[in-house]
Amino acid sequence: VEDIIVEAPEDGPVAPTGSYPPTAYALLLQDSSATVSGLTFRGESARVHAKGGSPAFEGLVLEDVGRPYGSGSKGGLNVSGGSRAAVRDSIFEGGFGIFVVDASTPLITGNTLRDGAGIGEDFGDGTIIRGNQISGAPYTAIAIYRPVRAVLIDGNSISDSPHGIWMEPSSGEGEQPLIRSNSITGCMTSILVSHGAAPTIAENTLTASTATGNRLSNGAGTALITDNDFEDNATAIGMSQTDAHIEGNTIQGGAAGVVILRGGTPTITGNAIEGAATVGVMVQLGASPTLTDNRICDNGKNLELDEGAEAVMEGNDICPDPTTPPAG
Repeated sequence: VEDIIVEAPEDGPVAPTGSYPPTAYALLLQDSSATVSGLTFRGESARVHAKGGSPAFEGLVLEDVGRPYGSGSKGGLNVSGGSRAAVRDSIFEGGFGIFVVDASTPLITGNTLRDGAGIGEDFGDGTIIRGNQISGAPYTAIAIYRPVRAVLIDGNSISDSPHGIWMEPSSGEGEQPLIRSNSITGCMTSILVSHGAAPTIAENTLTASTATGNRLSNGAGTALITDNDFEDNATAIGMSQTDAHIEGNTIQGGAAGVVILRGGTPTITGNAIEGAATVGVMVQLGASPTLTDNRICDNGKNLELDEGAEAVMEGNDICPDPTTPPAG
């Protein structure tokens, strides 16, 4: 049996995705529990819509379906209306990828997304994004732009995108999102948390970020950053206006280890920060961190405090700065 390829005209039937304008589609499942497998969808307007229900999409191929961010974005595979869709083991080449709205709660697992917008953006409690491979997203590989609590982002491999995972805003009290065991390499910023979001970020490997491995900014709340490995990032952890907890991380190489800018009272506890070319820990005026039981050694400069910066220091192992022998 030859592969079945599905295309659709842009002026064909349309369906809304949450509050977004209606878009053309090739397949619409509404309040359905059907399984769709083994089909290839091709072209921008060959979109797939799951509205409500709990359908399963398995082994699909979407080629240039949907439109990425920044150009009047339109989803490739769209999940809306509180749907509990499962998207498994499918391939997305170009186009948009997987667009979730209306606090829907999909299971998104085992998919490959290449050279198109990744997975976003309005998830409900219970969403699981696990074991996907995402590369070459033009803006963000996994984007969460609405308040969430019990969302799990686990075991994904992300590379070569401006932003690996972007999470905002605050989800209020209660259970918080968990970002765990992801491998993120070659992005500008591996994980960006802002505007009050307070996830737990644990056991990830963040490598070769050209700007920041983990950026916490604009009131990033009390995020917990624990047991992660940072290697050869321009800056491993950069933060401003946050009360985050940075605990038990290993930071190796790169240009800078932990850079604490204005505002906030973060706690930096039990981390190993070694081998940064310029500085291990930098505290700028206006920040008030607490540093406890960290090892900060073999950096270009191990600790740099701006004049007037306030930092509580206790039990740290801070090595002497290396000396440069005189010329000649």
